[in-house]
Formats: sequence, structure tokens, C-alpha cells
Amino acid sequence: MLTHRLIVLLLLFLGLQTAVIAEDHQFLPPEQAFKLASGALTADSVELNFEIAQGYHLYRDKFKFQSQSEAIEIGAIQLPEAVIDHDQILGDVWVYRGGPLKIVLPVTNNSGQQQFKLLVKYQGCADKGVCYPPQKTLLDLQLPVAAAAKSQAVNAFFQGVKGIGSHLFSNELLPPEQAFQFFASVKDPEHLHLSWIAADGYYLYKDKISLQIEQPGRAALAPYQLPKGQPHDDPEYGQVEIYRQEIAIDVPLLRNGNEPEVINLTAKFQGCADRGVCYPPMQTRVSLDLPALTAAASVAPQAVSTNSDENLSEQDQIVKALKQDGLALTLLSFFGFGLLLSLTPCIFPMIPILSG
Repeated sequence: MLTHRLIVLLLLFLGLQTAVIAEDHQFLPPEQAFKLASGALTADSVELNFEIAQGYHLYRDKFKFQSQSEAIEIGAIQLPEAVIDHDQILGDVWVYRGGPLKIVLPVTNNSGQQQFKLLVKYQGCADKGVCYPPQKTLLDLQLPVAAAAKSQAVNAFFQGVKGIGSHLFSNELLPPEQAFQFFASVKDPEHLHLSWIAADGYYLYKDKISLQIEQPGRAALAPYQLPKGQPHDDPEYGQVEIYRQEIAIDVPLLRNGNEPEVINLTAKFQGCADRGVCYPPMQTRVSLDLPALTAAASVAPQAVSTNSDENLSEQDQIVKALKQDGLALTLLSFFGFGLLLSLTPCIFPMIPILSG
């Protein structure tokens, strides 16, 4: 009986002592003792910031992090260094004491999901010997869009347009097939007529134009010459030549045979808009029907001599003769021409003049 009374008195004494400690020290609520702020650093990392009040500490081994979003996973976590503290119940433990504590969590977000729910578990105590129960906080974070996802979205939106200088007027850009139109036709059995038309505010690079016949058979492209372009100081390629509006050329063909033939011509070219947006290299494939090569077309016409004496006028013949003759013969020729002129009716008005 005495033993039971002693136990009751001991419990009352301990309860009164705890009440005195609690009254002397106003312990903070857990949300104030361990203030938690969170935010997403990048699309693949999340930062947690604890502000531990003075006189309180958090246990390092009590941290737990769980993803509540199925499409997002948490990677290996590197917790900051802690200090050793001797706990009366747990012994030597690693703790974080009053002050800021930053924890960075790597995340894997392959689906590009922006909404991320994170469950954070932790536990701490007051240095005066009062410990809090394990705490749980569910965070609703907004992840930024990954750079790769942005790039894919931009490329898909502009259909392969690269080198985007500004997105402000991107919705006004013409599709490539409208900004740069290519036309090809057969001029004659030995020539193709090709032309490009660039829309207003667009231009083509001269050195980016190339032509090729796929699987050449009896017909092949002969060397061709592009016209001179307009000088242009390009921010990417430096000093280049460009074409605006329309460019047209006749490309000669080398025919190995007289039979008609179908050729597949591939034209490659690249251009930009004046606002600083460049299109990726483009190519167009056309099929052309070459007619049969006749014997008259295959034989070069004989050149007609424009210097033949038969085609020269009398005046031209005289001038040619004077150029080819020597000085003595030229003087004799002038004497003869003067004698002949004296016998013409035109000399009659000169008689009274000479007589006077």
C-alpha cells in the first residue's frame, strides 16, 4: 500500500515539474518551429527551404520524400551535412540546428508534366527536451517547362523553321512552299527552264541552290551558271549573294541518245525572311518528260559569216578596201574617186563658183 502511494506521489511530482517547464518555456507550434518554403528551380529539380527556429533541431534520418504524381520520380537525394547531437533516448544522432536548411531534390519528368505533388515527412525537437510527433506536409508545386520540350514545341509549330530570332510575328510567316516557289519545265530537247519566285520580304541564298538528276540515264545536267546575286551581309554566313523576287535560268542537258526520256530533277535551296527568320534547307522533286532528240536539233547550225563581201554595202566595201590597202594605193584611190566625182552632175554648181 505504501509503495502505491509513493508511485502516485512520484508521478504527481514529475507532472508538476513538466508543467513548470512548459509554463516557463512557451514552445512554438511545429509549423513555426520548422517553417517550410518550397519552389521549383528547374524542370528537373525542386528546392526545399526549412527555417529552423533557435533552440530547435531536426533529425537528419527522419526526412522522407515521396512523389504523389505518377509521371514524376524523385532521384537520389544528397542531404546537407549535419552535426552530431547526444539524445537521451536515441543516443548520438545527426541533427540540423537553428538556422536555414536547403535541400535540393532531383526529379525525373519525362512526360513534361507541370503539376507536381510532393509529400514531405520530417521530425524535430526543442532543445529543452520536448519532441514533436512526425510531421507530414503535402506540397503542390509548379514545374517549369523543360527546354527540350519548348524546343520541340517551337519546331513543331514552325514546321522545322530554325534560327527563330523573335516569336512576336511568327504567326505571320508564310509556309515554305508559299515563301519560295519553284517551277521547272522543258524548254527544248536539250534545255530545261527553271525559276524560283521569292515572296516580298523573303530572299534565297545563291550558294544554297543546287540541282541534281536522280539516277541519271541517257540525260545528265551540263555545267550551268547562276546569275549574279545581290550582295547581302548575313548575320550567320557573312557576306553572301542573295536573290529576291524571281530568278530564272536555262540549264543545258547532255543527251546520250535520241529517244524520249523521263527524268527526276531534285532542286535544293534555302532562304530567309527579312525579319530574321530562316527556313531550313528545302528540296523539291519534279518529273520532266524529255522529247526525242531529232537529228536537226543535235547538229549545230552553221554560222553565217556576217563579214562576207557579198553582204556588205558599197560604202562598207570601200571602207574595207581602204583599211586593207597601203598608203600609195590609198592616195591613188582618193585621186580616182575625185576624178569620178568630177564627172557627176553634182559638180555643175561648182563651175561658176570656181570661175569667180
